[in-house]
Amino acid sequence: MFRTSPNSLLPPVNPNTALFPCSSTKTSVSRGDNTHIPTYHGSLNATKATHLHVRHNNLSPNNLLMSYRDNNGNLKVMTKSYFLSLCNDISSREGYPHFTGHSFCIGGMTLLLQDSVDPEYVKMYGRWKSSTFTRYWRDLHTCASVHIDRVYTCKHLHQRLSA
Repeated sequence: MFRTSPNSLLPPVNPNTALFPCSSTKTSVSRGDNTHIPTYHGSLNATKATHLHVRHNNLSPNNLLMSYRDNNGNLKVMTKSYFLSLCNDISSREGYPHFTGHSFCIGGMTLLLQDSVDPEYVKMYGRWKSSTFTRYWRDLHTCASVHIDRVYTCKHLHQRLSA
């Protein structure tokens, strides 16, 4: 579980990232792991969103990170089912189909691939042990063209620098 305590945060790789120790994760239930929230510029910056969340909900160092204050100011813990319920209420009002938590993994992975992040890093970040994660790739044509173009550009650049 994540706590909001600055003392529980590990030293960041750079000032815009955050590392959180977890007592358990999906892939390492008994031994835990560290979760890294990377810098992502623009409206999807999770580091900024996390800081805003902590400040807006007036969370103390002993509160769980997924705590929030209800309309009466009472501290509650956001569960996965409640979070998905809120997301699906909004998406259904906008005419989108029902989705599961797995959609966030798939969507995040696709976004990283579209933004030219190397698939091996996406695999490591998603904690996939094998390459079966490629079965979940969406928008393969865009992702493939981005990576093929990146490989060609790097190869062409190396050739020009070597000449």
